[in-house]
Amino acid sequence: MSFSNIDPKSDYEFSKILNKFVTPSEPITTPERLFGREDELKRASRALLDPGKQIFIIGERGVGKTSLANIVASFHQSSDAEPLKTSCAEDTTFRTLISDIVIKALNRSKFKEISTKQTKGISFPLLSKISANLGQEVSVKEKVILDQIDTVSDALTILQEISELHSENPVIVVDELDRMNKDNIRPLSDIIKGISDQRINIKFIFTAVAQTYELIFGSHESTRRQLEIIELPVLSWDSRMELIEKTLNNFDISIDRTTSIRISAISDGFPHYIHFILKQLLWNIFETKEVVTEIDLSSYNIALNDVVKQLSPEYSLKYHRAINTRHIDCELVLWSTSIGEWIINSLDEMFEAYLEIFYLLRDEQDIPLEKTKFNSMVRDLTKAQRGKILVSSHSGKRGEYEFSEKIFKGYIRIQAELHSINIKGIDEKGLITPILTQWSNIPLARTGYHQSKPPQGYPRKSSVFGNYM
Repeated sequence: MSFSNIDPKSDYEFSKILNKFVTPSEPITTPERLFGREDELKRASRALLDPGKQIFIIGERGVGKTSLANIVASFHQSSDAEPLKTSCAEDTTFRTLISDIVIKALNRSKFKEISTKQTKGISFPLLSKISANLGQEVSVKEKVILDQIDTVSDALTILQEISELHSENPVIVVDELDRMNKDNIRPLSDIIKGISDQRINIKFIFTAVAQTYELIFGSHESTRRQLEIIELPVLSWDSRMELIEKTLNNFDISIDRTTSIRISAISDGFPHYIHFILKQLLWNIFETKEVVTEIDLSSYNIALNDVVKQLSPEYSLKYHRAINTRHIDCELVLWSTSIGEWIINSLDEMFEAYLEIFYLLRDEQDIPLEKTKFNSMVRDLTKAQRGKILVSSHSGKRGEYEFSEKIFKGYIRIQAELHSINIKGIDEKGLITPILTQWSNIPLARTGYHQSKPPQGYPRKSSVFGNYM
């Protein structure tokens, strides 16, 4: 037995328990597991009480937008049905979006309800045509529905019918709106305004990445009044540590503060990474024979190596594309871009971080990159052939950059920590000071370089932050 409060007999039994508390691959569905989102949850819940108001949740990929949307939807949706949920793709149009909502609504409702309500004097002209011709295959269903939706007016008519058929307070979650065909944003904007103008009893909750809102609705002032915009930032440090500690408490396991800080720092505030690390830690404990009551740095370091293997191959491919250069320091340069705590980092700040990492890992006789060469290598990370890791900052200031996908910064931090560079503590410039945690036997991905023993001259004084190691 590995846990003091539970005794699962098989992988299946343990997975059922584990998935109640740790879900890195799917959204959270219960509010007690939504750490650090109390204010956003309250705002969204109250906004849905306003007539004609819809919700638009924006934030980076992996920050928890879908989790918040699902929980808010469950709060507002009446108990006579479940919320309707759909997700956009690159070929999504307003017609296919509405048809998918209709399919899900009809699958949750028996067709005889349409007939029953019609006998009571309520007419559903579009749904009557659909139900009369509906086949068994989804492709047939979609064609039948699409035939009834040519205009925004048709979409509003069918949403009105769905609102009366589905439930007392129907809620629709539309995930990843940023993937929708941009030519269909105007019709969708008109649909949102029409729901308010025609007082249709239906609520939408949209999610999209942060920079998408202005692109989608920036020029549609009349629609903006119908939307409550909720921006979801990364988790605060307190919320990260609360998530870690309370999740482990369910298994009667404590964690020392140093390890909790390490997980919090490496996650960069994305719940996705925290869940991944916790899940691997708990699986490792499940596989041990003795009872474990505390997680320490040793357990964490073992789990971290397993986590990298399980994360999306997309991350690994992008990482290797970024370091696909002959220069031995390319990986150190990439790590230096992830040091900053803030969204935007300057070349000067990244160069300081690079020098700190260089003097921790390299021998005394080695010579670091010159500033101009470093700057050039960082700028290369904005190019497609290097994975377009970075983009010029939205501030517009020369020499300032941010990550094109903020969640990727956490993956870079995990790679850095696997190779002995721990990121911990914030100085007055907002930099997370890198420190050497242990000598790693894992070679750098690009060069195969590694140190299994301290280099010449160790210990020595850092040339940048002045910290004796």
